[in-house]
Amino acid sequence: MMERREKRDRSNRDRRYRRTFFLPGALLLLLCLLVPGNVAADDWPMFMKDRSHSSRGEAPRPPLKVKWEFATDDSIFSSPVVYGGRLFVGSYDTHLYALDAGSGKLLWRFKTGGEILSTPAVYNDRVIFGSKDGVVYALDLKDGTVAWQYKTEGRVLTSPVVGDGKVFFASNDLRIYALNGKSGKLIWRVNVKDYKYSGFYSSPAYQSGVKEVTEIITAGDGSGSLKGKHFTLNTLNEDYYVWYNSDSSGTDPSPVGRIGIEVAITGGASASSVATATAAVLNDHEEFSVSVSGRVLTVTNSAVGDVVDAEGGDTNFESFNVRRQGVDGIVFQGGKTTRFYAFNGENRAREWAYVTLSAIYASPTLHNGVLYFTSNDRTVYGVDTSTGRAVFIKPLGGWAYSSPVVYRGILYIALKNGVLKGFNLKNGSEKVYFNFPDEVNSTMAVSGNGVAYIGCEDHKLYAIELGRGKARKLWSYKTRGGVHSSPALTGDMVYVASKDGSIYAFGR
Repeated sequence: MMERREKRDRSNRDRRYRRTFFLPGALLLLLCLLVPGNVAADDWPMFMKDRSHSSRGEAPRPPLKVKWEFATDDSIFSSPVVYGGRLFVGSYDTHLYALDAGSGKLLWRFKTGGEILSTPAVYNDRVIFGSKDGVVYALDLKDGTVAWQYKTEGRVLTSPVVGDGKVFFASNDLRIYALNGKSGKLIWRVNVKDYKYSGFYSSPAYQSGVKEVTEIITAGDGSGSLKGKHFTLNTLNEDYYVWYNSDSSGTDPSPVGRIGIEVAITGGASASSVATATAAVLNDHEEFSVSVSGRVLTVTNSAVGDVVDAEGGDTNFESFNVRRQGVDGIVFQGGKTTRFYAFNGENRAREWAYVTLSAIYASPTLHNGVLYFTSNDRTVYGVDTSTGRAVFIKPLGGWAYSSPVVYRGILYIALKNGVLKGFNLKNGSEKVYFNFPDEVNSTMAVSGNGVAYIGCEDHKLYAIELGRGKARKLWSYKTRGGVHSSPALTGDMVYVASKDGSIYAFGR
């Protein structure tokens, strides 16, 4: 149903709406002088904000006003993303659009060979998205030129997610892909066996793992003593801040929130002179031990088994390696196969598969190590990401195309019948929070002040206040078509697209 084009009247009366809506000239000029190029307090660079699909951000409190409107030439099902003051969205007119997020001015557009349902993802100064022509494109943010493209054997309806330098997506050729984010080269792909008319509509989520080895080079010339030298480890988690001390003197320079490892030196910078290693983790204390073998210094965290190796020319420890034990990143993908899969992001090894009783269309959300998703068996599931075992199962009483979102311990799900339900994640209790007047296919975006923005097939964007076991309508705005797209929040603006073919920007 979501693939069906909405037929729109091409009469002269409706054509007048197919122009960009601007504020009166004098006021617009004033705003252009006062508002910086990057109007967003926060970026919203991919579907549901981030790779865990939190769909959480900051937004102005309603009532809101239309700041600008931009019309494309067909319906929009794709959700807008915002990065660096630019908005990107795909249209069923086969184009990806880049607009100035502050004014709605068209910066460039790029034509593909098919309609675009996929929501873009921004990575490394590129905007990456799929098309029904079966191609995943990576375009330069500034001018829309092609950086790379990758052809699959089926339509790409899912929204890519980027994690640890890789682009993950699924194609209706029944394969899940991992591409190098910079070059577009295939890292791996895995075929999911199913009947030929199956496919993927749910978009992947990604959980970062731990980098096994990270190398940095010492500050200093490495020609003598390492007294006073330190190492800043810019790893994925930015945990370790390693510094050498002399005769146990000096002050720990570790930034707040980092694990400070002090390697005490009793003399010159030689392997035989290393005496002890200590570490403090915020208010906790972790024990580190030191061993020396030739030119290799090994520092071990006794509590969790993390190993830090340092080695270098002679005994000067000119290079430094950090090796942390842990799993690689995991990509999660659901499909019409009735299964939700977890694959190792590095090598495509299947970690687990969870079987439901029907097809999976909605995208998941990750929260505190649990993957929450819905199935057309009218059930919401919570699966432990490390074991693949269900820790939360609740009947919905209806279908959900909208994705679940967690806010303050409540799992919110908008059903296609217009009912917004909430489940307490601690005790599993259920409550009907709100009833929309029509179907809901849009996924809510929740601001830090507890206001959820969500579209409805009655043509409206709603602002619903959440909290204290209830929800109430604060504001709504009626577009000229059903709102299938999910909103993007950027601090002082709210963006959404409509099946009327337009993108709307709202602010105070």
